[in-house]
Amino acid sequence: MSDTKPENGSSDLWGPIAPIMQPMVSTAVQMAKIWGNTLSAIVPGGASALNNFVSGAPSRSASSHAAASRYSVQVCSQRPTTVDVLLNPDAEFMVLSIDPLAPRLADADGEPPLLGVSLSCKDGHVTVRVAVEDSQPPGAFHGFLKDAGGNRRGEVTVTIAEAD
Repeated sequence: MSDTKPENGSSDLWGPIAPIMQPMVSTAVQMAKIWGNTLSAIVPGGASALNNFVSGAPSRSASSHAAASRYSVQVCSQRPTTVDVLLNPDAEFMVLSIDPLAPRLADADGEPPLLGVSLSCKDGHVTVRVAVEDSQPPGAFHGFLKDAGGNRRGEVTVTIAEAD
C-alpha cells in the first residue's frame, strides 16, 4: 500500500473503480431506503422503533408506551394466590387468548393444569381472571398470552399456596 494521494489532491478512496462502484452503492442505498420505509409501515411505533432497535437504545416513545399498558387481575380463591402478568408492548390492542396454565415444575408430571383462567381485551385494557377450585393442587402454573396468529404476546404465572 502506498501513502501517496491522487495527483489532483482529492481524497478519492475508490480511485479508478469509482465509475463502477457508484451505481452499485447508489442501488444499495435505494434498496435500504425502500426496506426501511416498508418496515416502518408495519412495525408498531414506526420508524422510531426501528431506529431504537438498530441503535439498541430504548426510545422515549417505546418506554412511555410500555408504561401506558393497562391490565387488571381478578382472583377468586379460598387460598392465597399470586398472579404475575408480563404483557408485551402493544399487546393490549390485540385480540389475545391464553393457553391452559401448566404446572411450572418439571417434576409435576400428571398434575392437572389450572383451567380457571380467562382474559378479555377491550379498548387497550387487558383483564386476566383467575378462579381457583378448592380441589386444585398448590403450586406455580404458567402459560402464554397469544395473538390471533399464535404469536406469544405475554405470560401469566399463577402461584397457589397451601391451604391454611
